[in-house]
Amino acid sequence: MHKMAPPPGKQRGPSRLLLVGAGALLLVVALMNPIVTPANCPKAPAAAHHRPSTRRAVAETAHQAALEAEADIDLDEVVDDVQDVVDDEDYPSDSSSTPAAGGAATAAAATAAAASSEAAAAAGAAAAAASGPTVAFRTSSGAGAIPEDPDFDWVAYLHNYPELLRHPISLDFTKEAAWEHYRTIGKAEGMIARRLTLRLRYHTGGQNKPGGLNNQLLCHLTAFMMAQEIGAEVVLAPALKRTAFAAEGNSWIWEDTDTLLDVDKMIAYWATRGLVVHKTPQLTGEAADEYPKLVEADEPPTKVYGDAGCLTVQLPRPYKFDNNLASVAQRARRKAVKAAEYVLRANGTIPACINLDTPRIFYRVPVSSSLNLAVSTFNEGFFLNKTLLNMATYIKRKMGWPFYGAHLRLENDASVWNGPDGEERVLDEYINIMGQANFTDTTTVYVASGLLFDGPSPEFDAVVKALKSAGVAGRIDYKEKLVDKEILKSLHSEQLALVDLLVLATSKVFVGHPWSTLSMLVEQLRICSGLGTSTIHYVVVLDETKEYLNIKMKDKFVRFAKGFTPK
Repeated sequence: MHKMAPPPGKQRGPSRLLLVGAGALLLVVALMNPIVTPANCPKAPAAAHHRPSTRRAVAETAHQAALEAEADIDLDEVVDDVQDVVDDEDYPSDSSSTPAAGGAATAAAATAAAASSEAAAAAGAAAAAASGPTVAFRTSSGAGAIPEDPDFDWVAYLHNYPELLRHPISLDFTKEAAWEHYRTIGKAEGMIARRLTLRLRYHTGGQNKPGGLNNQLLCHLTAFMMAQEIGAEVVLAPALKRTAFAAEGNSWIWEDTDTLLDVDKMIAYWATRGLVVHKTPQLTGEAADEYPKLVEADEPPTKVYGDAGCLTVQLPRPYKFDNNLASVAQRARRKAVKAAEYVLRANGTIPACINLDTPRIFYRVPVSSSLNLAVSTFNEGFFLNKTLLNMATYIKRKMGWPFYGAHLRLENDASVWNGPDGEERVLDEYINIMGQANFTDTTTVYVASGLLFDGPSPEFDAVVKALKSAGVAGRIDYKEKLVDKEILKSLHSEQLALVDLLVLATSKVFVGHPWSTLSMLVEQLRICSGLGTSTIHYVVVLDETKEYLNIKMKDKFVRFAKGFTPK
């Protein structure tokens, strides 16, 4: 997999924290004081507190509605979600009455408090906004020197409560302004003035079920994008392998992530960029068997991971299907801060770490909401298993250059796109598109297909015969033909798929299936390596309207390299 220079375009940084028009000076200060790189200070909606002071309440409620609109939150869904999970009697409404609870009870209550306070602030915003005039809190004079306080980190304080920088509170982005607010208001109200150690834990399920290689890679991409935007560490999710290609008779089995990714190399790479990556927790016995079931049920991995010494909260689900990255990060940070506040009030201490556990993130956060971040993350920060890279190189050398590539998505499970008994019709379409792309009877063609899952089959032999008879292939190669069977047997299903992905990504011309994430990922790798879009072709399998909707969906959630031009 070729590594390119970081893509051009808008760079990430703490400017996400600042309001439009906050001034160049504030931006410079922010850039000079990063809290974490590369995910600095994401802009977040206002965080509400139990019974805030009158001064703070007036200032916050006056602009709460605008913040909710900015975060793209559906208030009805917030309230509904909270009512399903938490009862108002489960946590105190005033910090002075908070019991000194600890352990699992505190963790559970903190999770409830985080969810409930989020909904309460949102639901009451409009009414409270009309209750009185706005107040702009400014640094008072004569406050004296700022003492050294191990519990006070002014950048973290403003990172945790970015609403303090917004109108009408409008604090200056300075240590003095942050300290004055914390000294006079924040400390008494249990606001968090230290950086929180957050750990994003996720799984790699597809849509409504465990997913194959490409769905898993896209889940990793989404998780790393979220972690950078939130300012969280990443706990790599396990891999999943299948026992059969068709849905019937297939089961999914836990595998270590390093069977697909070069985890050590990724840890080292991201460490230089301020992002901590944790290896996949080792699961054995019942826990390993349970993990695919959690993925299928779309539940977070908490049950099999445990708390690992941290407070655990479940991330809010995106409220809309096309929710953008900034909105997801805003709500995640807010929920973590609210949970930490509750523990601080209960125990007098801030949690050492907080797990942010989330269920399925596949097709939940559009890569299109931050294309530069997406392409740099995948193209620069993802390193693949070295054994599989070497196998792909071996196959390419054995075929020689040039060779063309085709992903033949003709399996029975593709009938959802191809239509009932649509294999013959779609095969004709492959032949048509391959002819248009200058495949000839002298062309060496590398093909990938689920028809080869258990080795060559009569169905696959018929496809080979049709391609040659139509004059769009001279020699047809595939890994099952070029690599020793015993070596292939040592690899699991998604490792084999990754070998296909790597070979197809470097073919002279590629023909794929528009509804397949494998074909779409081949396209992204080709673009990142400098192969133009003119070398990429797709069959047409459905009517024009459905194809258009599919492309729009892929543009949102899969095509992270769209418009990227490597230098």
